[in-house]
Amino acid sequence: MAKVDRRLTQMSYRISSGNGEAFYEVGIMDDGQPLGIEPQQIFETLLVLFHIAEKIGATLSFVLARLGQEDGLYSIKLRVTRPQEEYIDPEIASFVSSLEYLKDKRISYRNNQFGSSS
Repeated sequence: MAKVDRRLTQMSYRISSGNGEAFYEVGIMDDGQPLGIEPQQIFETLLVLFHIAEKIGATLSFVLARLGQEDGLYSIKLRVTRPQEEYIDPEIASFVSSLEYLKDKRISYRNNQFGSSS
């Protein structure tokens, strides 16, 4: 289970670093060549990845399937997505609040000005 927990942390980090998106390639060599793995291994890997994605509220989808270097071997590319919470820099939030405050004061001032003249 520790292996799944490490993968969960890794997937969550990759998604956060990728602004809500990460890619996984299964059956690919370090140099990018599609070595491929057997369908049963792909199936087992997919089960784990789907489980992890579900635990962190992410969606896993297929991007590409390719034949490996030998008959009966395949490689796949997967996309993992999760809606990201919107982050607003505290300085920007403070500035926007100041603008809202000034806007409200201006509207209040205008309403008082027009209200007292009638």
